[in-house]
Amino acid sequence: MTELNGTTVFLSSWPSSIDAAKYYVNTCHERTYKAPHVLSSPCLDHAQPHPKDILRAVDWLVCADGKEGIVHCKGGHGRSAAVALGAMIAKEYAEEGIGAEEARKICARELGEMRSVRKKLGGQGNIKDFCKLVDREKFQLCATLKLPKILIK
Repeated sequence: MTELNGTTVFLSSWPSSIDAAKYYVNTCHERTYKAPHVLSSPCLDHAQPHPKDILRAVDWLVCADGKEGIVHCKGGHGRSAAVALGAMIAKEYAEEGIGAEEARKICARELGEMRSVRKKLGGQGNIKDFCKLVDREKFQLCATLKLPKILIK
């Protein structure tokens, strides 16, 4: 579980139903939902979400106005874990003032301790490219995130 700007974010596999009181980031290519509180960011199973899609998902969760946020894919170990890791990296970068690459190493280890995720998630090319994007777009990222608070429980 992570908290972004007052929104509690959960990493999940497919939800059994969609609750209007929550915001969702659906990374599934194989299942879609039509609802105003669902961000569809489809990615093929066993593929890696694009770094810009990860940033878009983080922005979506920051705008959830304190509602619960659910990031999911089919199993909750790869695609959705990449989005959750991206949120953790962005938060660490914004709040601690460290480089995104250093934040990637810290956050990948922490996420791996909290949940069973893809073993080499933190070393994936899309995550490394996301870090480059965060470093390059640092002003916009910090303004977008409003320095959210992430709690690791």
